[in-house]
Amino acid sequence: MHTSHTKVQRWINRFNKKGIEGLYDKPRSGRPSILKKKQIILLEKTISRKSEFRVGYNTLEIIHEIKTEFGVAYTPRHVRRLLHKLGYSRITPRPSHVNKDPIKSKEIVSNLKKTYNVWVKNG
Repeated sequence: MHTSHTKVQRWINRFNKKGIEGLYDKPRSGRPSILKKKQIILLEKTISRKSEFRVGYNTLEIIHEIKTEFGVAYTPRHVRRLLHKLGYSRITPRPSHVNKDPIKSKEIVSNLKKTYNVWVKNG
């Protein structure tokens, strides 16, 4: 099973006490999301709108969008979790043009902020 002996013992004990129903996960408590499902769908539609000169949004822009649209303040970490759950991943912009000057491109890359990330939908 590639798991610990004690975990298998717990499974056996749960099966002996409650049968197959004992092996299912129990409901877990947790704080409900501040944004409702409809609001999350609306947010995803807003983020997925394509703009002519834009690849995606960065985390701070999404925080601002949530604050103005729904009046809810999220932390950057929670917005990252939410976006990851929606299927988005972060990309880092990199200059790549066919006619770029290699000497000038090194200057541009050195001027880019290394922590600047943009969120885009996977697939």
